[in-house]
Order: sequence, then C-alpha cells, then structure tokens
Amino acid sequence: MKKSAMIFSLLFSYCLFAQQFTMPGTEEDSSVDTIQYLPQAILPVTALEDTADNLQLAISNRQYPVTPGDVYTLTFLLAGETVSNVLLVESDYTINMTIFGKLNAAGMTFAGLKPLIEQRIADAYPRSLPALTITSVGVFQVPISGEIPQSIYVTVWGLSRLSELLEGNLGDYSSVRDVEIISGYGVSNKYDLLLALNQGDLAQNPTIRPDDTIIINRISREVQIRGEVYKPGVYQLLDGDTIEDVQLFTGGFTPMANGTRIRIDRYTGINPRSFFLNSEEYNKGVEFLDGDVVTIPSIIRVQPVVYIEGGISGREEVLAVGAEIIEEYDRITYPFNQGETLYDVLDSLRDSFAPFASLENGYVLRDQVPIAVDMQRLIYSYDTDDDVVLKAFDQIIIPVDKPIIYVTGAANFPGPFPYSPNADYLYYVNQAGGFDNLRNKNGKVIITDEGGTRKSELDPIHPGDTVNVLSNDFLYNFNQYFPAIITGLGLITTMITITTAIQNGSSSE
Repeated sequence: MKKSAMIFSLLFSYCLFAQQFTMPGTEEDSSVDTIQYLPQAILPVTALEDTADNLQLAISNRQYPVTPGDVYTLTFLLAGETVSNVLLVESDYTINMTIFGKLNAAGMTFAGLKPLIEQRIADAYPRSLPALTITSVGVFQVPISGEIPQSIYVTVWGLSRLSELLEGNLGDYSSVRDVEIISGYGVSNKYDLLLALNQGDLAQNPTIRPDDTIIINRISREVQIRGEVYKPGVYQLLDGDTIEDVQLFTGGFTPMANGTRIRIDRYTGINPRSFFLNSEEYNKGVEFLDGDVVTIPSIIRVQPVVYIEGGISGREEVLAVGAEIIEEYDRITYPFNQGETLYDVLDSLRDSFAPFASLENGYVLRDQVPIAVDMQRLIYSYDTDDDVVLKAFDQIIIPVDKPIIYVTGAANFPGPFPYSPNADYLYYVNQAGGFDNLRNKNGKVIITDEGGTRKSELDPIHPGDTVNVLSNDFLYNFNQYFPAIITGLGLITTMITITTAIQNGSSSE
C-alpha cells in the first residue's frame, strides 16, 4: 500500500509539473517573446541593434546581471524523462519557479543565480542533473534628458554602459564629465566619462539598470591642446580642474616639446589675444578659460636650418623678361642637427632633383662666399674630403642647365621654351601661341642655331636654336608704316613751301 501511495504521489507531482514545464517550441514557450516593457512617456526611441551577439556576451561574461525580461531555460531529469521549463525574470526581479517557489534575483549576476537555482532543484530531486541556461536577454529603455538636442529614450540591455548610450546623442554643449544617473530608488550619482575613456576608470562608466534616468549637464569649460603632447585634442574641464588635470588627460609633454614658448590663444572677452609662457610658468598653474587654444611647439621649429635652392622637385618653369631668361627655382627650408653635412642633406633629397639639375656645378653659399662642391661626385662617389659640415643659414645652390628653344618675331607669345626631343619647329611655334596671322604670311620662319648659322626647316631642332617667325605680311607692314611716311612727306612738303616763300619774298625786295 505504501508503495502504491508513493507511485501515486510521484504521478500527481509529475502531472502538476506538466502544467508548468513545457518542451521548447510549444505555444507557451513562444508566447514569452510577446512580452514587452515600454515606458509610458512618449519620447523618441533609439532601437537596439541585433541581440544575437548580446546573448553570447551574456553567456560568456560572469558579470552579466540578472535583468528584467531575461528568459532562462531550466532542464532536469524526472522519472527518466527530460523536463524543460521556461523561466522569466519579472520587472521586480522575481522568478516564479512554480512548485519550487519564487526567487528574488535583484542585484544578482546570472553566474550567481545559476548554481542557486540548480542546487534548489537538486535538493528536491537528487541526481536530476539540473541545468539553467540563458535563452534570451532582457532589454529595457531609459530616458536621457538635459543638455542634448532633444530628450530621448534609448533601448539598452544588461551590459550596456553609459558611454554607449551617449554616443550620437550629445550636443555641442553636452558635458561628458558631469553626467548624472538617478536610479529607480531616487539615488543620484555623477560620473566622469573622460576619466573612464581617457584613463580607463570603469567605475566612471557604469552599466545601466532598469528605471535609471540619465541627465546630461552643460559643459563648464572646454580647451583645445595642440602640438607636442601625447594626447592632443579638445578637453572639457570641470570648475575645480587644474593644470595637473590637464596634464593627466593629455599625458604631458613629449620629448620633442619646446617649453620656452607655449602659446595660449584666448577668445573670451571683448578682443581675442595671445600670450606666451615658458614651461615653469605653465606648470605653476595657468588658469584656462573656456575656448582657450594651447599650442605646445616642437623643438624642430627652433632647429637651425639651411636652404636648398635650384634644381629640386622636378620643376621646369622659366620666365622671360625681354631677351633675359629667369629660371624659377624651388626653395626648401631644411632643419638639420648639429654635425650634419652636405652629403646628409643631398642624400635625403636624391629623388627630388630636377631632370636638368647641374649637380656638378653646385655650391654652398655661406655668408655670401661660395664654396664650390661637385655634388654629383659627392653623392655617387662619396669622399669625406669633398663633404662640407653645414652651418645655420647655409644656402645649398643647385644650378639648372635647361635646354631652351627660342621663338621670336611674329608669334602670338614669343619667348623661351623647354626643349622637347624630336619635336619640329612647328611644335615650338605652337608653344608660343601659334603664328600671328596679322603679321606673318604663309608660316614663313628663319631657323638659326646657337652660333647664328641658318638651318633648313627640315633640319632637326637642337637646344639653343632660334625660330624667328617673319613679319612678312605686306598689308600689315604697309598699315604700320604708311601713316608715318605720309606724315614725313607732309612735313617735308611744308618745309619746302615755307623755304620757297621766304626766298621769293627776299627776291622782290
């Protein structure tokens, strides 16, 4: 009889459990997904991205907190059969486990909840091998208001941190250093995200909990730090921040910093102004105002320099002034270290020489005194005896020997032009704007070489040749000179008339 009563008791318990425990995929299981937790206020809402990765993060992260809306699956063996139950974390953090009672999981992590529930099942049914797993993670919404373009609700989950909520939702005057979170219990805490993101202080970047309210305050001061610091950028400062705080955020000066002339551009007040401090004055505690721009210069800017001029950078322009050709040189300012030589400079620029650079005729101009150097031999056949130790403000001159063709006469834009191999004389006339049809007839030209010897139009054009476009149009020349001839003839006729009249008057007397 006792044995029959025990079997009946087990069957009764099993039937009771069957009303609560279901296999995954049943209608009761799928209905869980219809539960939603929406705020009552009507505000713009940002959507949570795909939560597939969030589930994996929740499973792998021992710090994942039990969150309202979480769905867990509890499985165990009962009478040789696998029983599965879907557990839901309610909005008040309670979990209803039916005959096993209710459990309040507020403040717990899933890693702490899992062994607690599994032990409760194991105590009731030894050797039932209970297992609790996360099926889906809960999501909830929190409001953000304050110094932002518009108040908004943001959809988050159990591992969302404060910085994630603010990304893309801040305005020009939103402070990331004075962010207030008011919990559902009315407790207010302030957080400094700059400390979190700049210094790795995760306590200043908390995870968000349901019923939290986030308030963004307005910035107090904002300064820009540029130049030789480890972390240049724009920094928000709190009212009590000092130069030590600024140095903490920027990482301090780099070894390249020039602390003799730190520039501060100040835009507050009636008129903008700039002033300069040395590092000692700066570190004593300069007071930054909103909008200040601080520039830490580099020691390179005060290094000694030399100048390189002439045939560099592959530039080939020439300017013509009358018959004089003026070559337009590039000019490079080159900072150098004490002890560097001419070879060091030329070696760093060996890919920048112009095609017609005359390296063998180069020289160093020091205090207006030229020091001749065969730079071609120095670069490609180095000898210490040919090298020159540089001094500040030396000028390294690299002449340019450019082959030129001259176009003169009745062209639209006569002048000197760079030589182009295999080009005929018409190419250079076209470079000069073509024939001036008012002055030139039938494209007549006279070509002479560098020594003045006349060449045929069919001869190849060589550097130094001159293409003279003839002014041979009769009407043009006639119109140019006929008025002058008429004027001259009129003047002569007048003079003859006057002379004749004078002579006639003298004869009548």
